[in-house]
Amino acid sequence: MKKGGGMFVKKKIVVFAVVLAMGCMGALTGSAFAENKGPETMTLDYNGKKKKVENFKHHVHQAKTDCKGCHHKMEAGHDPKACKSCHESGNKVKIKKAYHKTCKDGCHKKHKDKAPTKCKGCHG
Repeated sequence: MKKGGGMFVKKKIVVFAVVLAMGCMGALTGSAFAENKGPETMTLDYNGKKKKVENFKHHVHQAKTDCKGCHHKMEAGHDPKACKSCHESGNKVKIKKAYHKTCKDGCHKKHKDKAPTKCKGCHG
């Protein structure tokens, strides 16, 4: 073995450890940002109408779909907007129909063993 060969191996180990640590930090940071997407719970309403959805579990839904699953018009690099910011401001699809089409008729009927499909399941 050549003189100083042990130093070369030590440098490789140090470089590998640094790269591994940076990769782990990136993964942890990325997951922390991915989990911080709005409030944990919220109220979905139809501008004060009586059948609102109290305590909508936003964080549970985030774990099951990406943002575009619900915020379908979300632009890359921008924060998602509240549904009613589009669906109550002159949009052809009003908020109640948008919620029911996306949530109840879309995801909930596909996963009816785990998601409510009757009125009181969401509007309890």
